[in-house]
Amino acid sequence: RANRVISLQHVAVAANAALLRRRQRDPSPNKQSAAMETILCLAGSTNTFSIFQEYTFVVNNNNNNDATHPPPTDETSSDKPCAILVLGFDCADTDEYNSFLQTTGLTTEPSTCPETYFERERTQDETNDLMKVYKLSKQEIDMSSLEEAVLTRVATKYFI
Repeated sequence: RANRVISLQHVAVAANAALLRRRQRDPSPNKQSAAMETILCLAGSTNTFSIFQEYTFVVNNNNNNDATHPPPTDETSSDKPCAILVLGFDCADTDEYNSFLQTTGLTTEPSTCPETYFERERTQDETNDLMKVYKLSKQEIDMSSLEEAVLTRVATKYFI
């Protein structure tokens, strides 16, 4: 859900928190990847199950429509356009990153500059959704900005 990512700083704060969490844990073979840990830190919730539900691609395959793979809702319909934020972890260079994008089929349309995407004017519904997801009050936003309020939540959610 790229629409719930406020800025590149939001991603940076989440990635730093993810690296700190990985460093503080005991090493184990079942450890979350840096990318998955970043998604956990990026989201507004601490509930791993709900985070992965929100940040997962839904495959539209009629054979999978059962209790464990429900049919896509309007929100997850493949006909509805969506924004995808692709983070390149451990990419040696731009060529490797571009190769990854081509392999996944994410180069069919020209990409939007991340700054342009994040600096767009948000609708009141988007703002209300972000306030709900990150559990922000109007007073918190009025004291600084929506971005700063979200960054504070993300930076402190696992450490306070």
